[in-house]
Amino acid sequence: MHQRVNILGTQVSSITASDLLADFKVAIQAKKLMQVAITPVNSILAAYKNPQVQNAYNTADFVICDGMPVKWASTFLNTPIVERITGLDLLPSLVAFAANENFSLFLLGASPGVGEKLMEVILQQYPNCKIVGIYVPPFMPVFDAAENKKMVDEIAATIMLQEYLANR
Repeated sequence: MHQRVNILGTQVSSITASDLLADFKVAIQAKKLMQVAITPVNSILAAYKNPQVQNAYNTADFVICDGMPVKWASTFLNTPIVERITGLDLLPSLVAFAANENFSLFLLGASPGVGEKLMEVILQQYPNCKIVGIYVPPFMPVFDAAENKKMVDEIAATIMLQEYLANR
């Protein structure tokens, strides 16, 4: 298990990118579902203000340090996070990992057209990468049970990449 650092009540993971990918492989091979939150400072502030958001982060398997302010805060608290892993750093590594390990990807979220463009870029770099679907749900403040079921039914992948933004 990796160490976590408490920053304003959010438990941020202290882990290297290579160890994170190794943990992903173990979880995937064990067919264990995992939630990974890529967490910049604005997300930590949103969690500080909203217990539901904080609970979502604190129940995730990994809460990744996405940004130097988060890393600096951990150092200030005398519990330095070992590595900053931004979403933009993790995405190419995760795609290469999925292609090399023959794991499939599902792209969820973002704006219409973004998933298709991302799939095009991924397949240019990794033609053997298996992207099994793209779904952009309609915007709504809270998803009802039917929309949640529709999203779950669409996902038949080893790894799901989801875009989620915390309010600023």
